[in-house]
Amino acid sequence: MLEEQIKYLDAAWLEKKTANWHYVLYEPDELPVQGWKIHLSATVKQAQGMLDAVAPCLIKQKVSFKFQSSLEQYVESNSKYADRGESGKFITVYPRGEEEFACLLAELQKLTETFALGPYILSDQNWQESNVYFRYGGFKPLYLVNAAGERVPAIYDPAGNKVADQRLPYYQQADFVKDLPIFGKNTFPKQEAFAPLEEYQVKEALHFSNAGGVYLALHEGKK
Repeated sequence: MLEEQIKYLDAAWLEKKTANWHYVLYEPDELPVQGWKIHLSATVKQAQGMLDAVAPCLIKQKVSFKFQSSLEQYVESNSKYADRGESGKFITVYPRGEEEFACLLAELQKLTETFALGPYILSDQNWQESNVYFRYGGFKPLYLVNAAGERVPAIYDPAGNKVADQRLPYYQQADFVKDLPIFGKNTFPKQEAFAPLEEYQVKEALHFSNAGGVYLALHEGKK
């Protein structure tokens, strides 16, 4: 189990646990319904150390967050056939606005820069090739029923309509969500790293898992 290092909480904080997550929420009624959220990834061996480094900073700044309820749960969420849209997420941080979000990106990168890189969070955009990731999504429980009759997480569009908060195994940003100025300072991903893939014409994906993907492609006319 993760040792609980959550201290100095007054009545403005709500602390609760589920099977998967340990929530530490400051004035939860005032938390935005949605916005830019930050995820931190960690290796299993360094997960406790990262929690010990990050939690006091967030509590001091009165920023809500949650973390995996146990190391066993974290291992399970990163297993080969776990949900690829959720894997890699050890700590989730809920900034109250864009300015706080931008400040926390830099601060959390600094706090975690000595830690080994954890699992890549497929659903998010990586920040500066670090353990810090981000995406726009829901903060509070909100759902809709899609065309297939499935109950799925939702966010609001500018007109107040519910739209799916898609947590896919690749980064996707809703059309109505605009990039922030700070994103221009992100040095990752480096597009030149993908240049060799231009020699291949990918025809289809054969298999997916958290261990990677297998693709059918053509290279110089050969499969």
